[in-house]
Amino acid sequence: MEYNWAGTKRGEFPKLAFKNTKLLSVVYEAVRKMKYHTAAQNSDIKTFIQYWLKNAKGRSCGWKKSADTSETLDQ
Repeated sequence: MEYNWAGTKRGEFPKLAFKNTKLLSVVYEAVRKMKYHTAAQNSDIKTFIQYWLKNAKGRSCGWKKSADTSETLDQ
C-alpha cells in the first residue's frame, strides 16, 4: 500500500489518504508528548508529514543502495 496526504485515484496504482488514517491522531499525540513540541499545532505537524510522504520513494531507494554498499564493504 502506498500513501500520500490526500490520496489519489488516478493511475494504475492509486494511493490511500494518510489524513484519513487512525495513525494520524497517534502521530499528533506522539509529537506533542515530545519535550520541545508540546505546543505544536496540527498544521505544523501536517507540513512535516506531507514532506515525509513526498520524499518516501527517494529514501527507500537510498536505503537499498546503502545496504548494498555496506554488504560489499564487509566482504
